[in-house]
Amino acid sequence: MKQKTIVIVALLLLICVSFYTISFKPSITNATAIELQNISGIGEVISLRIVFYYNTHPDHGVNEAIRVKGIGEKLLSKLKRRYK
Repeated sequence: MKQKTIVIVALLLLICVSFYTISFKPSITNATAIELQNISGIGEVISLRIVFYYNTHPDHGVNEAIRVKGIGEKLLSKLKRRYK
């Protein structure tokens, strides 16, 4: 009985953690150039442009990334999957 309870609690904890990580998206205004470079299609130059843009426009959301030179619809959709 005790083992069953431990297994159930562990499964519930795992479900809660999974739900949190799936639903949590960090703000793009806090992204670093290194983090952005982990997205395929974004290199050093574009990542620095994104960081500069959001440092000067901190109130803008991820949809505004389309204004950054080098960001098209394809990269924007990748950014939207990761950031809010």
